[in-house]
Formats: sequence, structure tokens, C-alpha cells
Amino acid sequence: MIDFQALAHLSEGDILLAEYGGDIKYIITDSRKSFFASGAIFFAIEGEHHDGHAYIQDLYQRGVRQFVVERPINADELGGCNILYVNSSLAALQGLAQLHREAYHPEVIAITGSNG
Repeated sequence: MIDFQALAHLSEGDILLAEYGGDIKYIITDSRKSFFASGAIFFAIEGEHHDGHAYIQDLYQRGVRQFVVERPINADELGGCNILYVNSSLAALQGLAQLHREAYHPEVIAITGSNG
């Protein structure tokens, strides 16, 4: 898919920590869903009723080693990780999605509604 350095360049973010050597294969935005930890990256998104930053330590314990954050975090507690600091995790995720769409030209289907 994409490597961490390329994501940092794409999102114009600052690398806080770069100690994990794997590519990004999976995207996580909800820590409650099942996922593959190896090769995954978590986008800590802040919203009106939630804050993804609150789940970083739990995801680290579950094996996730790549994170995109909107505010500085204590990287000393997360050895062996990649941490990217961006202005907006959502904008970084959207940039990654745009890159993917441009590369593979998939059919795009939109589902809308009060929760979409």
C-alpha cells in the first residue's frame, strides 16, 4: 500500500518516532473492531463525542505499531513504533484515500444518511 515515510510526506506531518519498519497494509479508525495489528496504522481522530488518542495505549498493547495523531503524545511509552503528528488525522486519512483511488481507480459507492 504505502510506507510510513511516504504517508508523512503526503500528509505534511512531523514524524515524532520512526522505529517500526513495516509497510502500511491496514487502516484502523475504530479500536473496537477486530483488526490485523501487524502492518496496521491507527488514525487517532477527535470528534464531538470521542477521542481516538484515548485508545493508543490499548492498541499498542494489542500489537499496533503505527499511529497518526493530532496532538503530541508521550512517545517514550511506545517504543518500536512509528508516530506521525499531523494537523488533522481525518485530512491525512482522506489524503491516503485519494492516493489509493488515483492509483487503483476503484468504483466508488456512497452511502449517506444521518450516521453516514
